[in-house]
This record gives sequence, structure tokens and C-alpha cells, in this order.
Amino acid sequence: MYNFWALVRFEYKKLFKKKAVWLLLPLLMTFSVLSVVVPSFSASISNSETGQTCTMYEMQQTQRRESSAVKGRLIDDSLLQEMRTALDSDKILENGLPASIRYDGIRSFILYSVGDFLKIEDGSQFTGSADELYALRAEAIKENWAEDGLTKGEKQFLSEKEDSLEIPFSYGYSGSYDMIASSMITVSAMLSFLIAVCLSSVFSSEHTGKTDQLILCSRFGKAPVYFAKLFTGITFSLAASLIMLLSVIVPSFLMYGTEGSDVPIQVLVPLASWDMTMGEAVLILSGLCLVASVLQCCAALFFSERFKSGIPAMGILLGVLLLTGFLNIPDSYRIASQIWEFMPLNLVSPGGTIHNDRLVPFFGTYLTSWQAGPILYLLLCILLLAAGYRIYSRWQAGGR
Repeated sequence: MYNFWALVRFEYKKLFKKKAVWLLLPLLMTFSVLSVVVPSFSASISNSETGQTCTMYEMQQTQRRESSAVKGRLIDDSLLQEMRTALDSDKILENGLPASIRYDGIRSFILYSVGDFLKIEDGSQFTGSADELYALRAEAIKENWAEDGLTKGEKQFLSEKEDSLEIPFSYGYSGSYDMIASSMITVSAMLSFLIAVCLSSVFSSEHTGKTDQLILCSRFGKAPVYFAKLFTGITFSLAASLIMLLSVIVPSFLMYGTEGSDVPIQVLVPLASWDMTMGEAVLILSGLCLVASVLQCCAALFFSERFKSGIPAMGILLGVLLLTGFLNIPDSYRIASQIWEFMPLNLVSPGGTIHNDRLVPFFGTYLTSWQAGPILYLLLCILLLAAGYRIYSRWQAGGR
């Protein structure tokens, strides 16, 4: 096969000779683990009545343990009344936390469902019935649709999704999945940095090292070398993505358990219209992270060959990373802001997927951002690789 695997081994050998790979990958893995562990132990809360203090980790473990008593319960009038009774009680647990911590997740569900709509600051301030809660939730969703400027077709599509949901929702603790989902943007940012630094010289090193002339003398031509470099870059990016994802998934599961994969996404994001569980949401975000890493890899390889230098390639990728992190386009600019949401750092975040109710028309139907994103990324990858091969082959043919 034109010595393809020998070329791949040689490309990996060159890649792993870079000090940046051995320095950055362990460093970013450590940072990923710490981003999960440190916040839970660096903050503490105290009970003014008992004088006892506990860390955020102890509070979350208490909530996890206490929430098991209401796991799988429907968020209905019975559970709402039970929550209100507990909030009125002065019962304190052994660690100084109130016994009502068992219902903190339900209070959050109420607050994020109707808090902005009713202008309340705590879920305990809602005194209505479950029917009123879900009716107000529906009104809040429609208000969001109007603010986002959704078309009539989008509203009808989302209304059908809403009608397919099983209401009332069932409650459950899903602390680990919440932590993983919120860490995705951190993982994506570090992957962007890793790919920009490590892969920006895959092609340019031939030009700076003046070894590109040797390919003109190769027995099988230019294509095997190009595809070997491409294969090396993509597999390295995917492997790095998996490692970084595991760096947040494993400590999250160890600290907060694996339960909660079957909890409806609405418990965490009450105004979402998707028939999805927390486990499915994490799988979608992880998949988007993998796809985004491939796109960034293809971009790094293209710019590496286009500029014949790794510095511009790395500068462009890092510049896009910084710009995406700091620039926010208001939702009132519908087209511009929706396009901006497909930037890798935005797409892999819960705000760009689960919270996003703006759709993409597609042959008489609509695609969500997490459905349209991979299709768009695939097309961009094909364009970048085709353009890169054209530049690569023309340079080899006429550059010397």
C-alpha cells in the first residue's frame, strides 16, 4: 500500500519528538482534572446558626445522598408540597446543612423554569400548583422564542417537540453529568491550543527543513505522503480529544457517581424542548468535541501548507480561539449570531447546543445545532483537505 503505514510511523515519530507534545498533553490533562476537583474543595459554606462549615464537595455529596430519597419522583403537586414542608422545617443534618437540601434540585428547576418570567430569585418563592408551573414554563418558552426571532416554521417544529415530552418530568440527581457538560468548553479550548501548537508544523517542517525536494524523488509520488500526514494529524487529534474528555469524565464520575444518565435534560435545562436525557446530552457534547478537533486539525494542516510556516498557522488558530472566547454577537443579529454559534468553542458548550432553540432549515425540515454542526464541519474538512492537496501537489511539481 505504497508504504503508507511506514510513512505514518515516520510522521508519528517526528510528532512525538516535539517537546511541546510531551509538555502540553500531560499539563493540559492535569489542568482538566483540576478544573473538576479544585472548585469543589476551594469553596466552603457555613451555617450561621450552628457555626458548622463544610466544603462544596461535602455539600454536593450530601445533596447526592439526600436526593436519592426522591429519585424518579414526578415533579408534581405532591413533591412540591413536600418541598415546601421541608423548607418550613428547621431540621438540620449532622454536618450542619439543612434537611431541605434534598429538594435543592427541584428549587433550581422551578427557578430556571419561571424565575425570569415571574421575576423571582428563588424557587421557593413560587407558591402555585404543578399545573401552573408547567403552564408558566410553556409561556416562558414562547417568550424565549419571540426574543430569539424564531420563524413560524421553527416555532411549529419546536411545539411538536414540546408535545412529545412526558410532563410532569421525573426528578433525579445528575451532578456528574452536569459537571461534565459544563467542562466541555474548557476541554475544547485546551484541545484547540494543543492542536494549534503541535500540528501547525506538520507540513511546514518540510519547507523550513528543505526536505520537500526528496518527495520529488519518491517512488510512489506525493499522494501517499500527503495522506499519511493527514491520517497522523487526524488520529492524533482524536486520541488527544479522548484523553482530554476522560480527564474530566473520570474524576466527575469518581466524585459524583454515575447515576443520573436517565434524568430528563429539562431537570437541568427546564426550558429545553428536546426529548433527551443527561447521558445523551453528554454523549452529544463529547461527539461534537471530537468532530471539532478534526476540523481544527484540518485547518492547522491546511494553513501549515498554505503559508509554508508553522507560525502563521498557529497564530490563526490561536487568534480564532481568543476571538471566540471574548467576542459575543447579540442574538438580535440573527444570521451573524447563529453563524458564530457554529464556531467550535461555542458549539461544544451547552449554551450552543442544549440551550439553543434556533434551527437550520434542511430540505423541508429543520436541524438542531448539534445535527447541522457535524455536517457543516465535514464539508469544511473536505474543502480544506482538497485545497491543501492542490497547494501541496502544485508546489511539489513546480516549486523547485
